[in-house]
Amino acid sequence: MTRPPHPATTTRPIARRLAVPLVERTAWRLAGPLVARTTLRLALLLVVLGGGAGSLGAQIPTASDRGVAVGVERRQYTIGPDSTATTVDQWVVPVGLTWQRGRLGLDLGTSWVRSRLSLGDSGRSVSSLTDTQIRAAYTFGRDFVVASLVANLPTGLSRAPGADFPVLGAISSSFLAFPAASHGAGFSLTGGMAVAVPAGQWNLGIAASMRWSGEYTPYVDPTGPFSYRPGLEGRVRAGVDRIVGRSRITAGLTYSSFGTDEFGTGTTTAGLYQPGDRWTVEGGVVAPVGRSGLVSVYGWHYRRVAGDSSRVSVANSERITAGGISWEVPLRSGLDLDLSIDGRTGRMGSAPGRLVGGQAGLGIALSRRLSLLPAVRYDLGSLDPVVGRLDVRGYGFSVYLRSR
Repeated sequence: MTRPPHPATTTRPIARRLAVPLVERTAWRLAGPLVARTTLRLALLLVVLGGGAGSLGAQIPTASDRGVAVGVERRQYTIGPDSTATTVDQWVVPVGLTWQRGRLGLDLGTSWVRSRLSLGDSGRSVSSLTDTQIRAAYTFGRDFVVASLVANLPTGLSRAPGADFPVLGAISSSFLAFPAASHGAGFSLTGGMAVAVPAGQWNLGIAASMRWSGEYTPYVDPTGPFSYRPGLEGRVRAGVDRIVGRSRITAGLTYSSFGTDEFGTGTTTAGLYQPGDRWTVEGGVVAPVGRSGLVSVYGWHYRRVAGDSSRVSVANSERITAGGISWEVPLRSGLDLDLSIDGRTGRMGSAPGRLVGGQAGLGIALSRRLSLLPAVRYDLGSLDPVVGRLDVRGYGFSVYLRSR
């Protein structure tokens, strides 16, 4: 019963940047990177961590625009020695649509996901569509106020057999950060407002949102269906940015608070769950290098307070600190190279962990409107549960085709 975190998300201008966290990760992984000449890793970095306001913001549509994206992504982690290793593997086939006319923007995203948890020669797989997320945003004035409404439609997995629980729990890890952290979470509506004001050379902004979620049935076991009703979720975010020379500096702080969740079997409420509050602080700098290269440096820290179930503390607190650097450089007309190195360290309950990884990607312009974005990634690290240190090895790749 762990709600996945909602990472702080930023774009430019600042009111629009503050409004972006109202959108779930799947939709913006597709909709956000629909930017000409921006490779996959850098585009994700700009959208998720706020580093690239200068590059991304200049290409945010202001009149009319539309785009479609489809891709294939795989991420796998092997934990422990080969003879007794635990492997968590995920394939994702996402599809996203964007539409912009004047001040109104619409985004839609969904995915097909296959997740597998293996121990030695045995394992279990879960395959399904994910929920479909639809976002509408309206900009007032010159991006000083942005109103947003997000609907999470329950097209994903529900009423799964109890044997799927270990698989779905493994991919929800905020430390490993799988492309799809959930196969389904029921219907929800999120509404919010972001406001920004100039203050000298700085842009200052604040945003607030509220999410209501309906009851759904994630599992069915021999005792009957397991129902879950999440409580209200509220979020407040503050952010700043400014131009310094040819570079852009951004920073933000997000606080999320949760109402009490109810769960039970059939019509009987069996217990209450209070998710722990969450804080995320992040910052980044994007600077041009040479004639047309771009370097982005970022860092963030995420903290989740331990929750409680029926007034009994749950050891699910988290602290994760991450940082990285990404370099994008045009190789020739229509071909960009993107290299990145990043790392994170964290403590999940009483178990510390660390990962260091690198990624290489290309941005290939197939035509004026069509681009291909392949990337590969490799990670090394360790987890330290009570049984002792376990080595972690991870790899992944992705290929996205985008039309704009």
